[in-house]
Amino acid sequence: MEDEELQVLRAKRLQELQAQRGA
Repeated sequence: MEDEELQVLRAKRLQELQAQRGA
């Protein structure tokens, strides 16, 4: 995997975690 791909996956995961927290 490229660093860029890892950054994208990280961002998506962070957004999901924040969404769960907000909910």
